[in-house]
Amino acid sequence: MSKSKLLISEMAISDLELHWKQALTTGSIKEADELYTHLISQLRKIANNFTIGKSIENTRDGYRVLQMEEYHIYYRADLVNTVEVIRILNLNS
Repeated sequence: MSKSKLLISEMAISDLELHWKQALTTGSIKEADELYTHLISQLRKIANNFTIGKSIENTRDGYRVLQMEEYHIYYRADLVNTVEVIRILNLNS
C-alpha cells in the first residue's frame, strides 16, 4: 500500500498541543517532546497504511481509530490517497 497524503484537522492540532502541555505539567519538557514525537510517528504509520486502525463504521461512516496506550487517534480515509486525522483524544483526561 502506498503512502497517503495526511491532513490534520484543526481540532487534532489543538489536541496535540493540549497533550504536549498536559505532559509538560506532569513531567518534563523531554517527556512532553517524546509524547509529541510518538504521536506524530503514529500519524505517519496511519499515512503509510490507513487500515492499521480499527474500523468504527458502526459509529461514523468511514471512520477508523488507532489506539495507542490511553490515546485514541480518530481518522478517515474516504478521499483518494488522503487520510484525514479528525481528533487525538486522551481517554484519561
